[in-house]
Amino acid sequence: MTVACNKTDAQGSGDSSSNRMRWQQNRTAMAERQSQECARIQRLNNVVDISSEETIRKNVAEIARIAFPSCDTSKLSYKVLTGGLTNKLFLCEYSPSGPKFLCRIYGEKTEQFIDREAEIQNMHFLYSHGMGPRVHCTFRNGVCYDFFPGQTFDLEMATNPKYSFKIAEHMARMHTIPLLPSHGEKARIESMLDHYLSLVPLETIQSAEKRLEVEFKCVDLRHEVSSNKKVLRTMESAVVFCHNDLLPKNILLGNNDEIYFIDYEYASSNYQAFDIGNYFTEFGGQESYDRSLYPGKDWQLRWIRSYLTEYHRLRGTGPPSDTEIETMYIEVNKLALSSMLLWGIWALIQAANSTIDVDFVGFAILRLGMYFYKRDEFLAL
Repeated sequence: MTVACNKTDAQGSGDSSSNRMRWQQNRTAMAERQSQECARIQRLNNVVDISSEETIRKNVAEIARIAFPSCDTSKLSYKVLTGGLTNKLFLCEYSPSGPKFLCRIYGEKTEQFIDREAEIQNMHFLYSHGMGPRVHCTFRNGVCYDFFPGQTFDLEMATNPKYSFKIAEHMARMHTIPLLPSHGEKARIESMLDHYLSLVPLETIQSAEKRLEVEFKCVDLRHEVSSNKKVLRTMESAVVFCHNDLLPKNILLGNNDEIYFIDYEYASSNYQAFDIGNYFTEFGGQESYDRSLYPGKDWQLRWIRSYLTEYHRLRGTGPPSDTEIETMYIEVNKLALSSMLLWGIWALIQAANSTIDVDFVGFAILRLGMYFYKRDEFLAL
């Protein structure tokens, strides 16, 4: 009886190992092909000058003439889309029934913390998997790509059971697509924290610390980053392709209730639990931040179960155990702290450089305040 049982277990283990090996081989071959295809995207030397309506119209028309050579640029119209904190976004349309596309103009000095070539690779990478728009061309200060029609999510929609578990399943699908060779095999969150912090002037850090000390004692952001990195080194969460900036406004509801994620400019290899923790952190909002909206444990466990069920199905493995779900819950919340630190520091960079009319210092104080508010509770899990 014992021998037979061991033999069965060994056979099952062999099948599972073989499935994982084939899965990894497919990932590698697909990644290499996508990297080659991405190299063929048009790279233009044009610049879109956003200082006036006249220059915007003229410069966008020049790009559209190249991206859509069969269309009449005299029928091209555009409008500014709102809601982004990093870039300026223009919806362009050939009337009455021509193509719609987006021109995204990069924010001032955002190349300091966003690898724009990696962003283009990621966009093409996702397009090839049916999870993102087609890139038509890049230009010196932006990118032109297809417009996805759909309804932008808000928190009410994101927490509605009709959609919340579809979002979990879509994230699982994103997390199982193959990493490109350029992504590497390591999680990026530690290097992101270091790099972002290095871009903030010392006086800006000290000013933020002083404001935070109204509520919290002895605030030292550099010490907190160092401490958080030690926590990161204990993580056993899988490293996958992550969005890194998923918030309800970056989710679209398309035809037939299909879910799409948009705005992948911060995407990279990272811990899967970081991507989930970051998403939960964003429930508090952007313009203002409500700490009470961070999801509770019961809701998180249901969401994580849905996520892991789809993640395992796509990888050809069995359903998740209760232990695995609980472990991921702990990792998600510890890595949510990294998200709170990251976006708080990001906002301090933006405060020094951005021309967008947003109170970035206030944004930073709210996110960093959430970090200090939740730090001890989450680290104790």
